[in-house]
Amino acid sequence: MPDKNYLLFLATMILGLGSGMKSVAQDLEDRDQSPAHTYTIGANAFTGFIYKHDDRIGHLIQAHPVGFELFINQNTYGKKQWQKLYNYPDIGLSVAYFDFRVKELGKIIATTAYLDFYLKRGRKSEVLLKIGTGLGFSTNPYDRETNNKNNVIGSTVSFTMQGRLGYNFKLNDRLKLTSALTLSHFSNGAFKLPNKGINIVSGNLGFSYLLTKNPSPDFRKRSINDDNTEKSEKKLHYTFSIFSGVREIIPVGGKKYPFINTVFYADKKLNQKSALLIGSDFFHSWAVKQEIKTARELPEGDTPDFKRVGLTIGHELFVSKISLLTQLGVYVYKPFKSGQPVYQRYGLKYYFNERFFSGLFLKAHYGVAENVEWGFGIRI
Repeated sequence: MPDKNYLLFLATMILGLGSGMKSVAQDLEDRDQSPAHTYTIGANAFTGFIYKHDDRIGHLIQAHPVGFELFINQNTYGKKQWQKLYNYPDIGLSVAYFDFRVKELGKIIATTAYLDFYLKRGRKSEVLLKIGTGLGFSTNPYDRETNNKNNVIGSTVSFTMQGRLGYNFKLNDRLKLTSALTLSHFSNGAFKLPNKGINIVSGNLGFSYLLTKNPSPDFRKRSINDDNTEKSEKKLHYTFSIFSGVREIIPVGGKKYPFINTVFYADKKLNQKSALLIGSDFFHSWAVKQEIKTARELPEGDTPDFKRVGLTIGHELFVSKISLLTQLGVYVYKPFKSGQPVYQRYGLKYYFNERFFSGLFLKAHYGVAENVEWGFGIRI
């Protein structure tokens, strides 16, 4: 099929629009020269402290963690509409090394995929917000015989979430000094106990280097025609999804139990980037069933009412085919009155098209993970 740019240029010639033809031809030339993206590499070192979110991890807070990070960013220039909406973010991948300097905790190597959202771009400086998720690999997780004091990391592989507020100072067109305040979280979502999770607050200092010549800032200004901006939707959307997974319960090293969570909510877009939602959750967890039987010392064969129903409000942030979901819920039906009455859900959704999506989420109670959910849904 002929290139669209060529057809547009040919049509202009046939119509003989004179000066208009020259303007269109120049615009096409500019677009052809505009890069789809460039790449930046960099490194930084960090030190910080472990946040004590539970009194039972106090014995592990003995030193300040240190480490370093290597990263590569893909810098966007507005070839896609969502890039312009978010002020041309960077899409990145990093590998980080954490040394807790505590024998029981050992080290963690983490790989994180992330987005850098620029809050401010100046001639010499930049302010950005980083949001990322990935996997962590621990060198010394809990072991009943050799490392039974490590009650925060119960498995070799864990999930990681990271948020960062950064400041960059430009030394020249390619080289920047980078600094940031970072929160890194590691947890396996109660897939394997113990799982108190660990939170590291750190200060980062390093550099980044642009591998190719920095294009003119004008490329970003003219990369997308404002007339083509999508209109914000006014109607309500309805989402139905089913999530599942497994969770281990006490005692440590015991049996893992499955769960099925059914989610329904309505959402309304505030703009092209975000939507507010309200809905309900139905929780069916065989782990909760076993916990109730153990707590009440029920005989074998007795089946307690272990259903839970919650009402939830939340927010969904849309970034191309990916969205970030955050929810706050309260149980309205919970016959067994143990634990917290309020829960949270954080996670990512990937839209295969306008309706169907897959998702990975963490359900927690005041920062303590209950389980990791994975599943599919439809939004209509």
